[in-house]
Amino acid sequence: MWFWTLYILLCLIAGLLGRNSRLGVWGTAALSFIITPVISLLILLLFAPASKSSAVDDNYLN
Repeated sequence: MWFWTLYILLCLIAGLLGRNSRLGVWGTAALSFIITPVISLLILLLFAPASKSSAVDDNYLN
């Protein structure tokens, strides 16, 4: 029983971390339930958008 509680909790955490993705909270949570939370967290980390500070400054190009 504790395994399923932990599994669903990890799926919800993955969903919260994916709230800014195309799938949103519930889509990411559902995907992590299907493909395991660990793999979905890895996918979120690999395909996270680059932060604004690491991008080239727009004013520099103008």
